[in-house]
Amino acid sequence: MFTFIAFSAALAFLLGCSRLLRARLHKGKDNEWIAVLFFASTVVLLHLFLELSGRLPRFPHFALLHIPAVFLTGPLMYFYFHRLTHAPVEVVPPAWPHFLPAAISFLVMAPFYLRDGEAKRAILLDPNRLADPTFPGMILIGLGVLSNVMYLGYLILAIYRLRRTLGRSEAPRHSEIKTRDAFVPFLALLSVLVVVVLSFAIGQLLFAALLPFASVGLGILFAVLFLFSESGTDRDFKVQSRRARYAISRLNGINLDAVLARLDDLMREERVFLDEDLTLARLAEDLAIRPQQLSEILNTRMKANFRDFVNGFRLEEAASLLKQEPNRSVLSIAYAAGFNSKSSFHKLFARRYGCSPADFRKRT
Repeated sequence: MFTFIAFSAALAFLLGCSRLLRARLHKGKDNEWIAVLFFASTVVLLHLFLELSGRLPRFPHFALLHIPAVFLTGPLMYFYFHRLTHAPVEVVPPAWPHFLPAAISFLVMAPFYLRDGEAKRAILLDPNRLADPTFPGMILIGLGVLSNVMYLGYLILAIYRLRRTLGRSEAPRHSEIKTRDAFVPFLALLSVLVVVVLSFAIGQLLFAALLPFASVGLGILFAVLFLFSESGTDRDFKVQSRRARYAISRLNGINLDAVLARLDDLMREERVFLDEDLTLARLAEDLAIRPQQLSEILNTRMKANFRDFVNGFRLEEAASLLKQEPNRSVLSIAYAAGFNSKSSFHKLFARRYGCSPADFRKRT
């Protein structure tokens, strides 16, 4: 059991590094939030491993550093959720109020953190001192867990509301994603996480025998979260939650930023441009606006008409396929990218890249 907790801590650290690298390469803010979440989880899991295995007195300078990390996990999950569900053009709310409790907990524990190793070791080896209700560490752990439960409760209610919103709206015909089903894994994950967090609190404060099982459960949940993200579950969730946000914003009339964000999701996430029969009217229908309004938005904000706008995405897709699949025929790639005419594909490709598709493939 202890080995698994240590393995979970190492896994969380590696996942954090992976997400941070992905954020730097692809400029993904959602990856940054989940990277820091994994790093905070590493601190919590590593402390639990040292505490449960009896090794913590050997590493006194690491003792109780998990307290600020506990206060960080709730806000980090909130901001990760915010980045997934809100459109890229929307402003992230101010972060500092959410992270203020973590900073305060660090300052409260600073007198302990600044002690020398022997003084810390003496406290750690004195069970009466640690169990004393007046010791700030125990109080802060309880408050940190309560904070996490409040954030998790908010996220569960928010996801449930988005799911109900989609249940009342008609799913766009181009989407191959089951709309409401995309929310089920996250609802289940957050619900189980509430149980694990409460078990962690009970084990830390009242019933120590429960703490190892809560620690193992926490490690398993973060591994599952990683599998969700790698399997594309979080992508499906992002698409559907932004669609629900867009549906909510429609209640107050046309929101240009929301329309542009939803249009970006339709093209980049749902890749509706691959449908060779895509028309201005059908795309406008997915956006719940009139074709004339969509045409005006494309002309004024994108500086392109509908055909040029869609063909731009198709050409990017074709160029990518030419690089990735050198043995595939150019005609097959043209059709796969959404073109229905070989001649128009060659003409547009040459205009965009200054060479034929075959020459483009040779150069790469």
